[in-house]
Amino acid sequence: MNEFTDPNLLFFQKNNNFDVGLSSVYRFKPVIRPFITHHSSFIIIKIPLTPDMLSYPGSGTRNAERLFDGDTGSSWFPGWNKADYPAVLLIDLKQTRHLTKLRLYDGTGKPHLRVSASNNGQQYEPILDIPLDQYAQWRDYPLALSTRYLKLELSEAQGDAMLGELEL
Repeated sequence: MNEFTDPNLLFFQKNNNFDVGLSSVYRFKPVIRPFITHHSSFIIIKIPLTPDMLSYPGSGTRNAERLFDGDTGSSWFPGWNKADYPAVLLIDLKQTRHLTKLRLYDGTGKPHLRVSASNNGQQYEPILDIPLDQYAQWRDYPLALSTRYLKLELSEAQGDAMLGELEL
């Protein structure tokens, strides 16, 4: 077993169970930290989002990879052209995933965000309609669904940092 110290929160796998520890020496196999979140008495493994999962069926600036760059100061901003709205972003999770929560960083402006889900990438059902009206705050939305595809639609250009981060 390897022994190491980390001043930050670490998650470890021991006998196929997860253990959590703070600022100490551990003798467990480390688990990839960026995709794991600790909540109360359980651990949620985040679904990693990558640029190759994104597609843009409309026009507008294609910078949605900013939604998962870890920086709430950057955001998906399709531009000021009204013809580009509603701005649409498709996310292919590459396999069917069970989603328990959508977490987003609500930036500036007050547009609406509609989130829809699909298993075939053709027929989408709306699952959330969110007014982005909580300036510069993290917001959590519980989910209970299995899906492969997500569609995000921003209603209009209001502020240049409307949606800063997205986590599943």
